[in-house]
Amino acid sequence: MPTSEDGKAELYGPTQVPGSLRSQVARELNIAPENISIGLPRQGGGFGRKLQPDNGVEAALISAAAKCPVQVQWTREDDMQNDFYRPSAAFRYRAAFENGELLAWHQSSVWLGRGSAADTYPAGAVSNFRSESQSLNTNIATGPWRAPTHNVLGFAAESFMDEVCHELKKDPIAFRLSLLDKAKQQPIGRISYNPDKFKSVIDLVANMSNWGKTPPGIFRGFATWFSFNTYVAQVVDLKMVGGKARVQKVYCAVNCGKVVNLSGAENQVEGAIVDGIGHALFTKVTFDKGAVVEQNFDTYRFLRMRNAPLDISVKFVPSEDAPTGLGEPALPPIAAALANALFAATGKRHRKMPFEG
Repeated sequence: MPTSEDGKAELYGPTQVPGSLRSQVARELNIAPENISIGLPRQGGGFGRKLQPDNGVEAALISAAAKCPVQVQWTREDDMQNDFYRPSAAFRYRAAFENGELLAWHQSSVWLGRGSAADTYPAGAVSNFRSESQSLNTNIATGPWRAPTHNVLGFAAESFMDEVCHELKKDPIAFRLSLLDKAKQQPIGRISYNPDKFKSVIDLVANMSNWGKTPPGIFRGFATWFSFNTYVAQVVDLKMVGGKARVQKVYCAVNCGKVVNLSGAENQVEGAIVDGIGHALFTKVTFDKGAVVEQNFDTYRFLRMRNAPLDISVKFVPSEDAPTGLGEPALPPIAAALANALFAATGKRHRKMPFEG
């Protein structure tokens, strides 16, 4: 309920950017920022949307015009059709081999808005590495979504890495460990990750899942990623039931420095995995003549309980290092791990999300 009286304003509502909200309200109402107080209820999730202060500014303007406190609440239809949408991206990958070794890796990407593949893994482990990124302007309002940039980059890169392993007839985990050994022992150029910490989560998830001894009827996919200073490795187990894939279990190993609140940390990781699977399989927004087609949850498909993993096992690498990010890093690799498991089950590669869109 924003109020504005005698050059002061009070706002109550969830936001990830109270400083930005304060400065924009101050500018719009022409009052001093120090005269604006913001109450932050601990409710709901952010996932990037609350990095935009537009709804708070709107409430402040309405309150000022009405000269009374107001509560502003958007309908689901308003929210879905007037949002800041996750930027799309397209990737092209090429690799060169000789005698079973990966000699060259070329990744090229085009992003709506801002995005970059930069020097992400496997940079530093390949003799010839090239990364290119371009931005494409759009009149669609875009904004961050959980694990910005990494949420699509992890899917593209780790899906392609699985294709490389398949082409070379290499075990996906053993091959990645060999690359990380090269990055540690003979790094090529600058690397932005710690090979030992990367290996720690791969080794841990291999042990958790008993990698190499796949249970009967189970098809497996593996992926790993580094983002927000945290290392994550995941194995997805699925079965084909009536011609449909059903995720049985997700194993997830995390190196995020010292874990302060174990149950909270587990919750963050489990939530990111479920969120990532839902977006990999179903969720999408489409536009028709500039207008959003989906208006509510009857057309915007979410992950339902019948499609959610039957079990998720999470373990953390013991560490006394300072804590690093955790709300986002478990999301980027899950789409790739799922896609790689689907390839093992069906022989079909999924190169576009959502897989069932």
